[in-house]
Amino acid sequence: MFKEYFSQELKEGEKVITVIRKHWASFLGPVIKIIILLVIPLFFMGFLFAHALGVLIFFVWEAVALAYAIHSWITWYFDCFVITDQRIIDIDQRSTFSREVSETALANIQDVTYKVEGVLATIFNYGTVEVQTAGANQKIEIDCVFDPKGIQDLVVGVQKASGAGKLGGEMTAKELIEFIAKVKKEVEQAKVKGEQ
Repeated sequence: MFKEYFSQELKEGEKVITVIRKHWASFLGPVIKIIILLVIPLFFMGFLFAHALGVLIFFVWEAVALAYAIHSWITWYFDCFVITDQRIIDIDQRSTFSREVSETALANIQDVTYKVEGVLATIFNYGTVEVQTAGANQKIEIDCVFDPKGIQDLVVGVQKASGAGKLGGEMTAKELIEFIAKVKKEVEQAKVKGEQ
């Protein structure tokens, strides 16, 4: 749907391996707020629809709830980690019209760690992935991602496959494509398993 959005700033010959978003559990707070905003006026329908001003208040209230829902979805959907065959791009969507983008080349990655903290994070298998770099931005991180261990393995694997990492290893283009497809398939299978 928005694939072009995530590939608009790619370098020539660069390919997106995967786009990683926050776990659906991180969207529960806004969903609960949206439901509450939409349901509250229903308790006052008799009073609100008895007066013209009440009808106006009802529709303004619902419009605000809808605007909040759209804002929350945009912030959640576009806040992501884009892993390509050359670099990692961290898009922090701060609000509907505000985002911060940082990136690092695979060659600059020094360490990839993950942490899972809390009961819900352990049950639903989500956590934070941190990429330590040698560049100006010392650390790139994305929180509330599904299967942080799988994401860590993917980043390390892509770095190794590209020959950029300290782990080294020269691969042909065909081997690189096969390796990336294998790791991507494993991550997708873990996502499907986690959603069941």
